[in-house]
Amino acid sequence: MPLPPLVDLAAYLTRTGQVLADLDIAEQAQLTALLGDASALVRLEAGLDWVAGDGVTVTTPDVVVPVVVAMVRRSTDNPEGLTGETLGDHSWQMGNASADLYLTKAETKTVRRAAGRAGFGSIQLEGDLPVQPSEWCW
Repeated sequence: MPLPPLVDLAAYLTRTGQVLADLDIAEQAQLTALLGDASALVRLEAGLDWVAGDGVTVTTPDVVVPVVVAMVRRSTDNPEGLTGETLGDHSWQMGNASADLYLTKAETKTVRRAAGRAGFGSIQLEGDLPVQPSEWCW
């Protein structure tokens, strides 16, 4: 059974100013699926599932909620991944746009910090050379 989304549909709609009654069943299903997909990517980055022992209650840190919302908004607000603008005779466009769900560098940092994975650590190194007696030191 898949894990529940880190942000449910009602919370998403509240944050985006949308109203459930304005969405048809297909749009609700699409948003729910995108919330689940974004949650899976966030969980992968965090290395945590943020679900209580009952497997149903979500324990999403407050700082992770806007990350999931932003990921889904990017996907729904610009489904074709367009990155161009035209104002009168002036136009510009950027390449390599993606409409897929993704975490920005700042969002990745936020998720890692929320998961307690700030990026600092230590490792124990071992060498293959035997330890020399102190009298052999020069």
